[in-house]
Amino acid sequence: MVTTRRVAVVRVVMVVLLAVLPAALVFPSPLLRSVASEATGDLAYRVPPTVSVLPEDADWAARASPILRETRTPRVLPAGGFTGRRVVSPAGERALWVWATGDPASLLRLASRNGVTTLYVWVSPGFSRSPATMTRLTELCRLAAARRLAVDALGGDPSWAVHPQRAGRWAVEVAKTRRFRRLHLDVEPHALASWSGHTGVLSAGLISAVVHARASGMPVDVDIPYWYWTVLTASGEPLDIGIMRRADAITVMAYQDSWRKVVAVSRPELSRAAMRGVRVIVGVNIRRPKGDAPPSSYWGRSAGEIGREIRMIGAELSRSTVFGGIAIHDAESLARLGRLG
Repeated sequence: MVTTRRVAVVRVVMVVLLAVLPAALVFPSPLLRSVASEATGDLAYRVPPTVSVLPEDADWAARASPILRETRTPRVLPAGGFTGRRVVSPAGERALWVWATGDPASLLRLASRNGVTTLYVWVSPGFSRSPATMTRLTELCRLAAARRLAVDALGGDPSWAVHPQRAGRWAVEVAKTRRFRRLHLDVEPHALASWSGHTGVLSAGLISAVVHARASGMPVDVDIPYWYWTVLTASGEPLDIGIMRRADAITVMAYQDSWRKVVAVSRPELSRAAMRGVRVIVGVNIRRPKGDAPPSSYWGRSAGEIGREIRMIGAELSRSTVFGGIAIHDAESLARLGRLG
């Protein structure tokens, strides 16, 4: 009788554990949530003013694209899933957002001086129809290859969360040029004025944009703010998880003004990515902050100080199996500093 009772107790415990563990794996611990919330401060600065592109009537989502509607009940798509092994990524990768290429030779000298290994180069839709643009990009890619620098196509707009097929058309255009290694999406639908009222559907639209881009056959990396783990899509799926399930890698925009804060706000996403084997690049900001934004940039610090801060971030986060390196925002601001210490 005693043995039977013990077996019954063990069975009850196993049932409880099976019910609780999945939720514990998906959502960070209260301690992680507390650390992240303490480091964020006022969140209002995340939403820059912009004009809404969403219709205000209640049935707008019913008229959205078929894939956007489909994403409300997400499918499991093939994408860099967990393999039980360390994610293979360049050791100590250092990336740089480049919004305007200018002179390719000057840009590559700047990159070499600062140990940059990857360039996220902005290319807007229709870029391939401009002979001057294609000439400049061809030269940039040629010189970068000679220096063993990777060049990824950077593109995106908040409206792509409303019209995700635009991401697909852009991706196909990039793929046809055969100039770039990967796609780098920077959509940021939270910049839309309608974000607060349509968060769930816009989040689903962002995921749909990733799906459209991957249909091009090129690897897709996605920029996300460090707080996307707090956002739910229309289907109830955490936004960061939805992106990780479809993207090949993520770049976490961990914009803060000290290495300790950068590390603190990055850890929730690194932990969640580690459970899925998704590579993570951590972005730091050296650009002048806008308006009355709380400290979210290293602007005003010396090149030597910023260099030391970046090394501290790398040293702390390198313990994560999915940490792939640091990305610096952006080339224009780096050019003013010259060379990081």
